Amino acid sequence: MLEIARLTAQIIRANLLTNLLFFAGNSQKGSLNSRLVGASAELTKLNFPEITSITLLQLSDYDLPVFPNSDDGVPDVPEKANELQKLLAQTDGIFIGSDEYSGMYSTRFRNALRWLASIDGPLVFSDKPIALCGATPGGVGGLRGHPALGQLLRVMGGNVISQHIHLGTATSAFDDAGALLPRVEKQLLDGAIKKLVQAARASSAD
Repeated sequence: MLEIARLTAQIIRANLLTNLLFFAGNSQKGSLNSRLVGASAELTKLNFPEITSITLLQLSDYDLPVFPNSDDGVPDVPEKANELQKLLAQTDGIFIGSDEYSGMYSTRFRNALRWLASIDGPLVFSDKPIALCGATPGGVGGLRGHPALGQLLRVMGGNVISQHIHLGTATSAFDDAGALLPRVEKQLLDGAIKKLVQAARASSAD
């Protein structure tokens, strides 16, 4: 009887819907990390066909006004911010490719997070697994800007999985034909993507 119950539970878990959201923390569609996000979404589709839904979000589709200073009173939340919050609430896991600017994440992304944090209700990311990944020429892989961004995402409720993409002597994560370098694919599949899928499954099973 216990064995039947255990097998039944495994079948239920295996068939749970898992929805993942991928986006870059800037609005430049041709940037290195925007391309990394798109390639990571395709890599996930190919290697984890059991994932029910993979959504590729463009931050530029959620053009938000600059968050006002605290002296201006409680701001009215733009409809685009509410739409973004609803999309985040419906996903089981999030993959973020974050560019850095002078060791910090982009102003546009920071502004979007401030609007999201201003919305009443549960924490924005409410224990959702978030794979935070970056690649920049020079071998630092977006690492310098990740601690501050990772801490903010944790404060907003996220369970952060941070990965530094090692490019070695390469100046890009892609080859001349535009495909991910094999060593970058391996790093993603053994690291951020694998851990995100595992955490998202566990999250959707709770």
